[in-house]
Amino acid sequence: MEFTVSSGLLHKHLSNASRILSGKPAFHILDYLLMKVEGDTLSIMGSDLENTILTALKPESVDSQGALAVPSKLLLDTLKEFPDIPMHFTADMESLQLKVKYGTGTKEGEFSFSCQPADEFPEMPVLEREDVTSIETTSDVLLAGISKTLFTASVDYLSMPHICGVYIEAKPQHLRFVATDANRISCYTRTDIHCDGEHGVLLKNRPAQLLQAIMSNDGEPLLIEFDTRNLQFTTPMYTLVCRLSEGKYPDYEKVIPTGHPDEMIVDRVMFLTALKQVAPFSHKGKNLVELNIENSERLTVRAQNTDSGNEAHQQLLMQYKGEPRSVYFNTQLLTDSLPIIASQEVLLSFSPTAKNSMLRPTIMESDVEDLRMVIVHSNADVY
Repeated sequence: MEFTVSSGLLHKHLSNASRILSGKPAFHILDYLLMKVEGDTLSIMGSDLENTILTALKPESVDSQGALAVPSKLLLDTLKEFPDIPMHFTADMESLQLKVKYGTGTKEGEFSFSCQPADEFPEMPVLEREDVTSIETTSDVLLAGISKTLFTASVDYLSMPHICGVYIEAKPQHLRFVATDANRISCYTRTDIHCDGEHGVLLKNRPAQLLQAIMSNDGEPLLIEFDTRNLQFTTPMYTLVCRLSEGKYPDYEKVIPTGHPDEMIVDRVMFLTALKQVAPFSHKGKNLVELNIENSERLTVRAQNTDSGNEAHQQLLMQYKGEPRSVYFNTQLLTDSLPIIASQEVLLSFSPTAKNSMLRPTIMESDVEDLRMVIVHSNADVY
């Protein structure tokens, strides 16, 4: 294996592939990255057994092919100290040594390090082609779906692993991303992406975060594929394969209210600021805030700790249609949700019978998008 490559380009791809590595790998080989030269392409693969990242780049030149597992940390720590210069890699496949030479005209040098055999590295999972479901979209759609929903996904991996991630639902009429932790639901829909039939798959939390870290938001083609065991994301530069979790995703549509006759429109930033400013006065173990609406123009945001006698409130201008009411929320459920919304104003809807409210933008960035967040009310008795 022999090739010449830009150190900056190589460092970028090594960095992204190494994001998958765990601090305490189950096996020593998982501290390594598989570097393989085939044809005119250099591929780099990382794995933690649950997830696998494959990235590909074009070296400046290829003299011979081959594959070795390289120590990721040593190579990354070394490359980050260099400017972007050509580096020539030569592998001795018998001694498993990889030698790197470089020169800038005023300075020349080399370094070498020990590698591991390529056949000791875990193989890339392969989907069962006769049982594969495919969804064609773009990277910006996926990243938008993850960023607008992942924050509401459960992290209770012991009792609720089947909702620890973003559920991707494809139907003829839309592509939808859903996440819930049983206290709130976020639902982001794209009506410009269509699929034959109805399909759904859970993208677990960690691979969702990996996709956010490695994918560009420039709208490059993206193919989502899954069978009964694995979920795969493929772009021209990256492939991520992750193992599916067991369990069926709940029927989220049953808990999304369809009727909210009472609606409040309020400035998003003012509302968020008020929540953060009164929140320190709430009971630390409860973190509750009261939204009191007595008329159609003014909202009172209140937090108090009856044990200590601390209390704070703010009044905000808003527009409201409906009956007077007081509603209690866990403050964090609101303060987590509001920054996700891009519109200047938000709409918070209430129902006389439902025990939750719906939060959504007043204006979406495009007419093919829809974002809805359902937040469960808290019990006033514990206020």
